Order: sequence, then C-alpha cells, then structure tokens
Amino acid sequence: MHEIQSEAEFQEWVAEHDPLLVYFTNDVCVVGESLLSKVEQLVADEGVQGVVVNTVRTPAISGQNLVLTVPAILVFRDGKEYTRLSRNVSLAEVEDALYRARQR
Repeated sequence: MHEIQSEAEFQEWVAEHDPLLVYFTNDVCVVGESLLSKVEQLVADEGVQGVVVNTVRTPAISGQNLVLTVPAILVFRDGKEYTRLSRNVSLAEVEDALYRARQR
C-alpha cells in the first residue's frame, strides 16, 4: 500500500478512490506492523485501494481525522468516513467493513 506524505495527497486519495481503506500506524507499533501485512493482502484480495498514514511522519492527518491510537483503520466511501476500526482490530471486521463499503 502507498504511504501518504502530505495532507494534500491524503485529500486527493480520498476524493479519487471509492472505497478507500486508510491504515494509520507508526514506527513503534509492533501490532500495527504485524497487522499491516495482513491488511495489505486483504486489500489486494478485495480489489480495494488502500494507503498507509504514519502518525509520526504526518501527525496533521491523524489529528484531522481524530486518530488517537494505532493501529486504526478508516474506510472512506463517497469521500466521507464510512467505518472506523481501532486498537483491537480483527481481519474479519476489516473484511466486513470493506464488503459493506463496496455495496451500493
């Protein structure tokens, strides 16, 4: 998954990809690192776009989205937050969130 580098890039991805999974993590979150590879595989299997936001490198994006803990997953649909999962996240929850976000 692509790592977001700026607020403008984040807004561009949210506007252009529907649905979009945004994975918030940082450099010291061991759980976040192990879950990331599994989420990347799930995103690829589901055919959904996904991006990573490092809360240390781009704190403004996490603040703007009120992400106070990592790992956190936000799914955007139609340019708006559709689902939020954080802290204790199961892959089944992520898969269900992506399935619901793809339904129209």
